[in-house]
Amino acid sequence: MDMASAPKISSSDDSRNVITATMAKVVEGLDYEFHPLVNRTVCAFEVDGDFVHFDEHEIRNAAACAISGVMRDELAGLPDQRAATIEGACQRQLAIFVAEQSRNNWAI
Repeated sequence: MDMASAPKISSSDDSRNVITATMAKVVEGLDYEFHPLVNRTVCAFEVDGDFVHFDEHEIRNAAACAISGVMRDELAGLPDQRAATIEGACQRQLAIFVAEQSRNNWAI
């Protein structure tokens, strides 16, 4: 297929791809480890000393803070406006996703 007949990717499709890739990298950048007190794998933001967060609101807040830190590193090379656009698109959805994953791993 030559370039003239190749399907064109719109800027909105490109933005979605960048946002999805960024979200995947951010989730990969979060630290997970086995925690003996709850006998399951937890994300580092779920743990506060020896205490493990179980409240969904606390987990979402902690997830948002952890994601912000990882995202700053991930988006460091982009122009400020582009980084802010991607961060805004990712931040809320990532916090919800990570909190849901944590809740799904709760040992009851």
